[in-house]
Amino acid sequence: MTPSPAEPDPDSYSSGKVSLSAGIGITLNIESQRSWFTTGVESLSEILVTRNGVSGGNGSVIALVAPEETPNYKTCRNKTTYVGVPLTWDQKSSGMTVCVRTSKNRVGVATIIVTRDRDGEMDRFEVAGTLWKPTA
Repeated sequence: MTPSPAEPDPDSYSSGKVSLSAGIGITLNIESQRSWFTTGVESLSEILVTRNGVSGGNGSVIALVAPEETPNYKTCRNKTTYVGVPLTWDQKSSGMTVCVRTSKNRVGVATIIVTRDRDGEMDRFEVAGTLWKPTA
């Protein structure tokens, strides 16, 4: 018996890549149909990245993607571990991948990379990901 083909991801609603100083942090709007962008305003942002960790904002929730999971639509759609509290950098000092469920019930995935300076302090955050169009 041959395995059934993998379920394809739906079309992308928005995607992007943002890099900013760790001292500033990132307040990221992913509901824009164009590209992800920083807002500087937490109440307008679905992903918040700070020196303390990563959290959902503006009604969005996040869930950590485990190393053995594939960061795709199906994984994030089926997640049951979404939380409304920040995921801290404990044991994830170089970054993490999270699923996002927005207040408009869109599902996305974001990878956050942390770069450090010579002293080991957080220097920059880079966030890249995709938010998918809802499926019927």
